[in-house]
Amino acid sequence: MSITIGLTLTATLKVTNTSAEAFDYTCALHSYYNLSAIDNLHIEGLKNTSYFNQLNGEYGIQDEEILQINEPTTRHYLNTESMVIVSDPIFRRRIRVEKSGSKVTTVWNPGAETCANIGDLPDDAWETFVCVEATNAFEYPIQLAPGESFETSAIIGLEE
Repeated sequence: MSITIGLTLTATLKVTNTSAEAFDYTCALHSYYNLSAIDNLHIEGLKNTSYFNQLNGEYGIQDEEILQINEPTTRHYLNTESMVIVSDPIFRRRIRVEKSGSKVTTVWNPGAETCANIGDLPDDAWETFVCVEATNAFEYPIQLAPGESFETSAIIGLEE
């Protein structure tokens, strides 16, 4: 894992197959974004993208330009490499989330009930964060032959 800090923050997971056998793996770079309040959040960049809703097991398409979270959410947006903007008008910032080596964007907020059962989070933490993750999973695992390497990166910055 390497982290580079400059005008953007880049977190890169590099996996190398040092064995004599090929293997598949999945991964997610869990990036939590602090918010003024979940009700103020706007996520842009996922319109017309198919997703798998892990909470109900159903597939859907993001029809709206803006994703707003008003219930527990675990959505895996599939076959996308698009940049996403996490907008919080109260904090007056737009966080640009780009990625490389990832075909899935995961958006997660546990909601009140689940958050209350997560030991390392305050019960009300769900009100002030969202995760937008660079993920390789579902139909998009990474396959590595012996000696091969693969990098997955999250590139995070502020929109000017």
